Amino acid sequence: MNVDLGISTMRTRLDLFVERSLVSLARATEECKNTHFRFLVVVQDVESEQSAIRVEELISEALLKQDVQIILDQRKGLSRSRNQILEKFEGDFLMICDDDIEYTKNSLREIMKVVESSDMDFYSFMLFTPDGENYKEYKASTFVHNMKTIASVSSVEVILRSTVKKSGVIFDSSFGRGARWPCGEENIFLADLIRKGLKGAFVPVKIGSHPKPLDAESMSNQELTCKGASLTRTYGRRISLAAVLYLWLRKSKPLRFRDLGALLSGRREYLKSLKEEPV
Repeated sequence: MNVDLGISTMRTRLDLFVERSLVSLARATEECKNTHFRFLVVVQDVESEQSAIRVEELISEALLKQDVQIILDQRKGLSRSRNQILEKFEGDFLMICDDDIEYTKNSLREIMKVVESSDMDFYSFMLFTPDGENYKEYKASTFVHNMKTIASVSSVEVILRSTVKKSGVIFDSSFGRGARWPCGEENIFLADLIRKGLKGAFVPVKIGSHPKPLDAESMSNQELTCKGASLTRTYGRRISLAAVLYLWLRKSKPLRFRDLGALLSGRREYLKSLKEEPV
């Protein structure tokens, strides 16, 4: 079985990425004797020849005995980076990775057991925080994803089958870190897959450690505005209104009308942007 490991990072985060995430991921590949792994590493904000040389030296040294392709990009944008990885994806599966996850030793071996025994087009798994707690609230058993459940999935919990590339679905470059709306790109991507008829499942297997995310109560107005826009892109004009109200009622404690206003503002901004697009 051939598996691509698609990793997105920035030049300014390179040292920490190599020291923690990349080394732990390389170590995890050693536990999978019958799988060939290829590292697809996109490094953004590489503006000079000197920076490019240093990037390639650091990554090549860390992955000395591994199959690796390094993609250097002068620009920024997480969805842009993910799409570059999708373009280079050639294996049976693509695992979406990031530069701030420390992978457990047996993580890839457990994931390979799952994907070999099922025929889903994508799978999501579990992360935990550095203090050992679950990264977020997860179900205790496996289930098939739907348009509601994909709203809580992070891209770095996901592995994709080659059928995803054949579908032609890519990440919406208007969303994700470095874009107009810097959030929600993973949920939009998975929603687009489901609309295409592809199927996914959640599997309660922990794959690595990741810093704990913000909850809605801790979000700034800007972050809530982004969330309103991404919910609208994911669910459409009608259903997004219910999704916005659901998020506000469930996450905003105590209920703050300022939060609802920010969510609705993001919804309006996205709908307005559709009218601005050239025909």
